[in-house]
Amino acid sequence: MIKSIKIILMLGYAILVIMFSFVAFANDLLYEDKIVAIVNQNIIKLSDLVKIENYFINNFIKNKINVPDKFVLRTQLLDQMIDCELIKQESNKIGILVDDNKLNTVIAGMADDYKLTLDLFKSKVEIDDSTPWDIYLYNVRNAIYFNSLKQHLVEEKLQIIDLDIDSFLSDLNNGNKSSDNFLKNRKSYKNLYSLSQILFKPSQNFSDKIVDDSYEILKEIRDRLISGENFNDLSVEFSNNSYLSFINFLGTKPLDCWPELFVKAIEDLDIGQVSEIFRSPSGFHIIKINDINPCNIEGDDILFKKFNQILDRKESDSIIQKEVQHILIKFHKIFNEKETINKLENIRYDIISGKENFNDMAYKYSEDVTASQGGNIGWITPGSIIKELDHVINNLDPGQISSVVKSSCGYHLIKVNDVRKKDLFDENKRIRAREYLIELNAQYIFDNWLKNLKTCSFIENRL
Repeated sequence: MIKSIKIILMLGYAILVIMFSFVAFANDLLYEDKIVAIVNQNIIKLSDLVKIENYFINNFIKNKINVPDKFVLRTQLLDQMIDCELIKQESNKIGILVDDNKLNTVIAGMADDYKLTLDLFKSKVEIDDSTPWDIYLYNVRNAIYFNSLKQHLVEEKLQIIDLDIDSFLSDLNNGNKSSDNFLKNRKSYKNLYSLSQILFKPSQNFSDKIVDDSYEILKEIRDRLISGENFNDLSVEFSNNSYLSFINFLGTKPLDCWPELFVKAIEDLDIGQVSEIFRSPSGFHIIKINDINPCNIEGDDILFKKFNQILDRKESDSIIQKEVQHILIKFHKIFNEKETINKLENIRYDIISGKENFNDMAYKYSEDVTASQGGNIGWITPGSIIKELDHVINNLDPGQISSVVKSSCGYHLIKVNDVRKKDLFDENKRIRAREYLIELNAQYIFDNWLKNLKTCSFIENRL
């Protein structure tokens, strides 16, 4: 009897434990399915936040790093998730979509870079890097959105004009921004200036009346800007005036990085103010200050590296080019491969034997647009032409004619006439300067865009 009671009590206790465990489990499920943030029309669930939070905590422990306060960590991670959600939503609006097919293509490329199958790459991520696969996919998807949108914003909002590059390179060549003083100079920059510009660029053919009338229009525009009229509205109103150029976002740079004429025009102005009309070699300018923000020098190590490489001569700054002619017979619906090869071989024999010359044969037989110029393609840089022809050209010396070559276009005879070493230093130096100036502005443009986006989005943080 007592034994039976004990069994009943034990069973009852077990049932209670199971019941309480189930209730606790159900509460956890309810708790983890709670909405922690609403971002416009979408939600972020606590279960997703906890998953990422646990990943970070495990990494902290694995790397023997003190785990931050849980609420602080959770708050920071949720802020990042909100940013990612906003970036995804805005990307989708402009046609940047990262569906599963695109994500899988990127992942396959990453696996290929490691020379691993997809399964082995997944194992590497989960075992070697201690990253759950779903979190890894989440991070990669967000990185694609971030990089694509950042590139789109830079292309849309940032204009690096030749005058910027000329001014910057002039300073470099004169030692005004030597690499030794780069970090010191950067850290001395207090503010970043975001500018708009209206430019009237007179032509040599313009009459004095056109110049005078355009200058009067500039004065009117300046007065209306000062009175508070909107820059974009004025650009629409005067859009039929082909002499005027409205640039809503000229760039964001420390004051010292703008051309000297710009600095003189704006150095005493504040946000929203408009410069006097001034003249440069490009024309007549009006500059408006859109914004002035503290200079963020994070990432200066990357910028410094780019800066320091601008004037460094590299192997790629000089290349070997070859002057090339060809005769092409294209593929046709009715096409006899053997006859085509024989025809080109006979043409080659006649040229080499001196019976005919290449120019005449190209003019007579080539089916390429270059036929009227004797098949002259011009100076070819290695890697700039289809692979089948590139390999042949690289192995020909001046005066030599190739055997018959097959490509995706048809069958060719190729002749190399001359070879030269071309110096691309000045051209590449300008490219490196442009890349540096873009890098200098890109993060600010993105951060400012995200800041403005947050102010006009519906975000409810429920933590």
